[in-house]
Amino acid sequence: MTSNSILEENWAVKELLEVKAGGDIHVFCEQTRDWSANHLPQGIAVSSLAEVRKMLAENEGVTNLMLREEPPPYGVKADG
Repeated sequence: MTSNSILEENWAVKELLEVKAGGDIHVFCEQTRDWSANHLPQGIAVSSLAEVRKMLAENEGVTNLMLREEPPPYGVKADG
């Protein structure tokens, strides 16, 4: 069996967060909301990769940007 270090790390983090929340999904979600409110930049939303590149060029210290795209319509295949 081949090991996958990325998956192993993800499972280890998942288990750590589960322990910190006492196994309660509601506590976990509250902790996630609290962390997001205190650690992620507020009011930054982009709709294209070009906007991400522009923001990164203008703000070299900004690293927590997320690309949000509209999902494809239901029933439409991603490749066309």
